[in-house]
Amino acid sequence: YEAALDTLRAAGHTYACACTRKDILRTARKTSAGYVYAGTCRNKGLPFSPGHAIRLKVGAAAQDAFNDAVQGPQAQDITDEVGDFVLKRRDGLYAYQLAVVCDDDAQGVNEVVRGADLLDNTSRQRLLQRLLCYSRPHYVHLPLALNAAGDKLSKQTFASALDDKAPLPALAAAWRFLGQKPLAKT
Repeated sequence: YEAALDTLRAAGHTYACACTRKDILRTARKTSAGYVYAGTCRNKGLPFSPGHAIRLKVGAAAQDAFNDAVQGPQAQDITDEVGDFVLKRRDGLYAYQLAVVCDDDAQGVNEVVRGADLLDNTSRQRLLQRLLCYSRPHYVHLPLALNAAGDKLSKQTFASALDDKAPLPALAAAWRFLGQKPLAKT
């Protein structure tokens, strides 16, 4: 991850940010997708040192368009809808966007299949892939499995674990949820 950050830094695509969450909320622009960082530290020339986050300079006209195999044509104006986003947090941990792009490239991933809740991350990842000269995988964002209350079925929402000793009923339910035809019994 640090090598990717070094590449982006050498090309002038990053800057250090000392803003706290409180600072960001005070100056950010609210959109339907969340808050857009105002770029407060973009031109301050802060040192890349512990305690500072590292952000990507998104640029004036960073737009992305791609075709998702399930969700169809997608487009995002990253500048307007996201703004400069964090690549390395102030606590020293690498952000999801950078980590997933580096991991996918290192592992030769050419197809990404994930939940539709991650669809809005894709354009940021594609921007990083372009800036790092990484290949771009094809994307498939599947509908989420929801419980009766409309909550995503996941560990975070305390969904029941699958029975490891009898996986076929869960697999059959997942197959039906995905709209597939019943399998013939053999």
